[in-house]
Amino acid sequence: MKKQKGFTLLSVMILTTMTSIIVLSSLRDNFIQERLTGNYQKKMNARLVSEKGIFETHKRVIEELSKNPDATIAELINDTLGENPYITGSAETDNMSYAAQLGVNSDGLLELNSDGKRFEGANNTVALFELVNKGAASAFSSGLIGCEGVTSTAGGRIDAYNSSLGAYSRETSIPASATTTIHQDSHVTLSGGASVWGDVSATGNIKLSGGATVYGDVHANGNITIDVGPQNGRKSDEMPEGETIYISVSGDVLSNGDVTLAQTQIGGVIRAEKALTLGNGRLNEVLNRDNNGKDIMYGGILTTPNSLPSQYNQDGLLYTDSTFNVLPNVPTVPSRPPDSEIDENFDTTDPATNCDPIGIDNNMNEYKELGLESLALRSENSIYTLYDRSYTAPSQAPVWGESFPSLSARNEQLPTGESVPMFKVKDLLLNGGALKIAANNDVYLFVDGDFTLTTSGSSKLEIEDGASLTLFVTGKVHIQKGVVQTEGITESGNPVFSIYSSYQGEDGIKVNATGDFYAAIYAPKTDALVKASGSTMGSIRAKTVSIDGAGGFHYDTKLGEIGNVSTCCGATKLVFKGWRYL
Repeated sequence: MKKQKGFTLLSVMILTTMTSIIVLSSLRDNFIQERLTGNYQKKMNARLVSEKGIFETHKRVIEELSKNPDATIAELINDTLGENPYITGSAETDNMSYAAQLGVNSDGLLELNSDGKRFEGANNTVALFELVNKGAASAFSSGLIGCEGVTSTAGGRIDAYNSSLGAYSRETSIPASATTTIHQDSHVTLSGGASVWGDVSATGNIKLSGGATVYGDVHANGNITIDVGPQNGRKSDEMPEGETIYISVSGDVLSNGDVTLAQTQIGGVIRAEKALTLGNGRLNEVLNRDNNGKDIMYGGILTTPNSLPSQYNQDGLLYTDSTFNVLPNVPTVPSRPPDSEIDENFDTTDPATNCDPIGIDNNMNEYKELGLESLALRSENSIYTLYDRSYTAPSQAPVWGESFPSLSARNEQLPTGESVPMFKVKDLLLNGGALKIAANNDVYLFVDGDFTLTTSGSSKLEIEDGASLTLFVTGKVHIQKGVVQTEGITESGNPVFSIYSSYQGEDGIKVNATGDFYAAIYAPKTDALVKASGSTMGSIRAKTVSIDGAGGFHYDTKLGEIGNVSTCCGATKLVFKGWRYL
């Protein structure tokens, strides 16, 4: 027993030592954790303050861009920084500060580079932006733009060409004549014998019937109905290369609503967010020529004939299989929302979502004057010839019903902001007489009333080589005769013949010309009706568009390139491209 004395004390000392070691180790770990936590917090604070530097710098850049919308990136950097190499600032918390720089990287993107600091914590944040100058977009970017609807019962072809490559011919035509609507729930109805060489889109429904084959995509926010039969009489040279008489839509059929394929073939795929109905015709088929995934996709109910035609399958899998019952998430066609939903961020100058991107009434109100006289020409010898600033009038006295006013060209501002000399009259009637635009002259004419060209006698509107006529009309326009002119764009960049109408009643534009006719027509507040036996070329933007008659419609794609219609159609802006943290 005596040998065991002191053992308890030794055990306690050993346990105490071990406990002390554990405690000290724990204190050390806690100290390290505290240091790590403190450093992490400082690092996070540094990151937060560096991001604040980005936001404050971005705010200054936007302010400078609003002052000078045409600035280059270099000018924007100089205007924002001034004589200081950095933009500096701090946060409310002590010892949190940032210093930001501006520069351009190797990809031409604007770099906002901000260094943030809190005690020993530091962080570098880089934000990348692209300076996008949308420039002056053309309101004639599509062939047929019926803001509240497009209807075609025409027998001729609807296609496109480029006037800079020569006059229109079937041999040089291309499938690029887009047809579209803008206001919500506005429909496109195509029937008759006209084939459409280009895409068709609608903010509402699309209905194809008769011979209205579409050589392009069909895209609707509403329902799509395709009831186009085989075009047995259509020759190979009347279709794009590689197409057949059994095609109703050569591209894809895309719908945010229902799709009904009553007969014939689809060259692409079908995507219906709601119900899909497939007809029982023996020629019905979804070809999916580009192998773009599933032949069909639908989010609602599939309706098929009781006896499923053998062609309704993909790689042996019947379309009735649940594999095809998948919501396709079809993108929507851009549209103008109801006025009650428009806020301050809505771009009223974007031609894609506004029927009247230039605000036609503003210009027309500026052009109005009291005391304007009408110009009426009724006899063969009654000819007015207009130059850019002068004119010649008939030498003889006017006959009954004629009016020969004195004209003077006053400087007025176009929607583009350009100042030009402009003639002004009340009504303009060509009912046996003629109006000529002298060669190599760009003439601007304001008609504060109706413009009428009849078929009577020697009635003529002649635009000589190298000349252009830009017509602004507050009343109705009725053209019953082809215009003597070349096609396309002049060397000065003007369409050979343009019509701008602010008329707000029904049927404000009527073209039932007996000959060929070329014009860029802008009539966002009224209907445009084209019923011509000859060819109609150019572009039409109107409240509604109706195409009828034996003649076709041929969109001049050059009109979509000139961008001469509105001042901006989308402001210059910075587009965020990504972050980089260092």
